[in-house]
Amino acid sequence: MPPDFILDTTLTQLEQLSTESDQSVLLTSLHRRCQEFERAAARPARKVWNEKISPALEKQWGAVKQAREKAKHDAGVWHIKDGDVLVCDYLQISTTTKMTPDEIHKMGLEQAAEFPPDGCHPEAQGLTQGGIGARIKGSIARIISIPTMSPAEADDR
Repeated sequence: MPPDFILDTTLTQLEQLSTESDQSVLLTSLHRRCQEFERAAARPARKVWNEKISPALEKQWGAVKQAREKAKHDAGVWHIKDGDVLVCDYLQISTTTKMTPDEIHKMGLEQAAEFPPDGCHPEAQGLTQGGIGARIKGSIARIISIPTMSPAEADDR
């Protein structure tokens, strides 16, 4: 089960989606992007929203709310039986690293300390021009320029 703070974020996102069709960010975005989106075409979209999507979102919200009542704050698996073994097994089957979980954690802390003090958010890096894709590419280029973050150096681990 995900930790409580993840479920809190999920509930907030689901609540933001649970609106009337005329206020749905999904439908208003579609309308804004399609200049020829006529009223006749909007009617079927609203119907699908009201009859299918909105009830499904309500069910999801209810299920997440129910899970949230049982969730713990711990985000790791150390609190479950053999959690440390589970992490080691997962690393072996899903990565090529020979590092232990503790070594990976230490490396992560070291890398986080090397991040620019202004953060890695594109806007915080002065990347305010262009679409979000261009800004994210600029942000990734900046991160990769940090010596220990470069893919070439990752091959040595």
